[in-house]
Amino acid sequence: MERIDSIKMFTQAEVADILHCNKDNVTMLREAGVLKAIKTGRSYMFSRMELEDFMNRYAGLDVSNLNNAISSLAVVESKKRLEDYVSS
Repeated sequence: MERIDSIKMFTQAEVADILHCNKDNVTMLREAGVLKAIKTGRSYMFSRMELEDFMNRYAGLDVSNLNNAISSLAVVESKKRLEDYVSS
């Protein structure tokens, strides 16, 4: 049963409530590639793990608009490449 709880999925409205923003901001983050989702029919669902990863990866970064989100994505990807390089 614990495995099922770990894969709980959230709607876009629920994610907006969790992140204290509006649904349009969640859409922008998804479209920018900052927040990954699964398309289910006509809507998108977000996993608990993705939300936790998002909050850890983007802590301290500004993702309040598209330009900032894209810049923050570049920072996160750069950190990931550096971590991969150092660990290899």
